[in-house]
Amino acid sequence: MSTRDASPPMLALRLLIFTTPRPYREALLGDLAQEFAVLSERSRSAAKIWYWRQALLSLLPLLGWQLRGGAVRTVLLVIATTLIGWVSVSLWDNYVARQSVATLAATENAPSLAVIRSIYFFLFAGGFSLLGAATAQWVFRRDWSFRFNVLVFLGPLSVAVLVVGVAMALSTQLIGYVMFRSVLSLIALIVGAYWAAQRSRAAR
Repeated sequence: MSTRDASPPMLALRLLIFTTPRPYREALLGDLAQEFAVLSERSRSAAKIWYWRQALLSLLPLLGWQLRGGAVRTVLLVIATTLIGWVSVSLWDNYVARQSVATLAATENAPSLAVIRSIYFFLFAGGFSLLGAATAQWVFRRDWSFRFNVLVFLGPLSVAVLVVGVAMALSTQLIGYVMFRSVLSLIALIVGAYWAAQRSRAAR
C-alpha cells in the first residue's frame, strides 16, 4: 500500500484540524491515524468510511469544546462584532470612500473614470482591512486558531456581505461590479485580520 493510500481522507482530516483545539490536536489526530492505518490493512474503503464517521460525529462536540468557557460572552461578542462591523463599513463606504472619489471627480483636472473607480475600490477595501485588523486585535481569542477565530467572529459579517451582494446583483444590471466588490471586501477583511494576528503573535 502506498503512502498516499495509507493517509486519511484529506477533507476529513482538514475538518478535524480546523475544529480540534490546538493543545489536543496532535494526540487526537495521532490516535485516529493509527486506527485508520490498522483498518486500511483490511479494507481501504471501510477505513475511509470510518474516518469520515469519526470526523462528522466529532464536529459538534469539538466546536462546543472550542466555545465552552465563556460561551455567552462569545455569542455576545459575535453579535456585537457583526453589528458594529456592518455599521462601520457602511459609514466608511459612504463618508470616506464615496465622498473622497466624489470630491476627486469634481476637480477641474479629474482623472479618468477607470482611475476614479480604482481609487474607490482601494479605499473601500481599506475599510474592510481596518475592520479585520481591529477585530483580530481586540476580539480574537489567543487560545483559538486563526481560522476558527475568523469563522466565529468574521463569519456572520462575511455571510451578510455576500447575501446583500447577491441581492443587489440580482436587483441591478451591475452584477459583475457588485459581486467583485463583495468578494474584494471579504478578501480585504481576512487579509487585515491575518496581518493584525501575525503582528500580535510576533509581539508576544
